[in-house]
Amino acid sequence: MAKYTLSYACGHGTFEKNMVGPIHLRGQKATWIEANTVCPACYKARQDAAAAELETLDATAPQTVSIKINTHNNAVELTITVTGKLIENQASLIDAGFKRHKTTQEIKFASEHKFTSVADLNDYLVSTKSSLNAMGYDCSIGIAGLDVPAIEAALAKISDMAAKKTADLAETAAERFGHQNSRNRKTNRSHWEKPLERQDLRQDRQLQFLCVRQEIRGDQ
Repeated sequence: MAKYTLSYACGHGTFEKNMVGPIHLRGQKATWIEANTVCPACYKARQDAAAAELETLDATAPQTVSIKINTHNNAVELTITVTGKLIENQASLIDAGFKRHKTTQEIKFASEHKFTSVADLNDYLVSTKSSLNAMGYDCSIGIAGLDVPAIEAALAKISDMAAKKTADLAETAAERFGHQNSRNRKTNRSHWEKPLERQDLRQDRQLQFLCVRQEIRGDQ
């Protein structure tokens, strides 16, 4: 590793950069860094200009509302995305449960809601539609525009999967409990059987010893 002094692309001075890697490649790397690095003041100015441009676009953009339903992570999730005049309505959108997503191309607010029934979905759409209409958004979202049978099928499938998972967990727990009880019974039985086995073995040896002694003495 070595420290190099490089020049900003904007021409506003120099900066130091620690560079690693093969020495014969550091020159190419230094050239690329100089061509793509500006001073802190110029970087802040670019960021401010980009933010101002986004705010201008947001202020003049049409107020739109889009809705999307996704099925993932064993849940059905509704996502409502709004665009246009978001900075002006930022506080109201946050109060309505929306979160801000800012990229270099646009500013948007989105609300994500997981539901377990069509009735829950309908209630959420009605309340959200009322809030968005009060902010000036032409919101026509509703349960009528959705594929209700497909949503019900997805909810039923998720419910069946959850029930099956619960049953599998209960069965596994029962098997483990039964296996543990079996081991305990076996351990307890062995605890009492082993002394009896040793006692029987001692008696057999004593009997064998007496027989051998009688044979040696010639006793009948």
